[in-house]
Amino acid sequence: MKSIGAIAVIAAVIASAVLFSNAPPKAVPDSIPSPLKGSASGDCLQCAQLSRQIDDLRRAMTSVEAKLAAQQIEAGWATQVASRINAAIGSIEALKDVAHTVECHEQTCRLQIEDDGSGKVNQNLPSITMGLTDVLPEVSAERIDAGNGRSTMVLYMSSQHPQPSMSK
Repeated sequence: MKSIGAIAVIAAVIASAVLFSNAPPKAVPDSIPSPLKGSASGDCLQCAQLSRQIDDLRRAMTSVEAKLAAQQIEAGWATQVASRINAAIGSIEALKDVAHTVECHEQTCRLQIEDDGSGKVNQNLPSITMGLTDVLPEVSAERIDAGNGRSTMVLYMSSQHPQPSMSK
């Protein structure tokens, strides 16, 4: 079961790296092969679908953020888990000097880590999250693009499995 959770963590990190950005989706360039284009006016059905998926993911991240904000801070648990997160980051040579913040409440932690675009954050985040799956098995990730080649990766890691949504 732990390996399935680890795969889900890696998938979440990769998906967020690809899908999340504060910038709107870029138009499809003329060099894209015609089967990927929509009408002659340049509309792209795939771009519209991707835009809807990005909007859905942003709404999900807003919900995760709101759930963290609603939690009380349980000092003992929060301190212990934040120490583990900081130790995990500190144990990776490439991330020792990377600016980050950790905020833990009663069941969820938020890790914000700065990314200079070198690839070292993306390369090492799966190791960090996999090393914490015994305490924080659920991970939601979002990349916030600063627009200058730098970005911030925000991970919400939770000890609780999300409740399935009953409404659609």
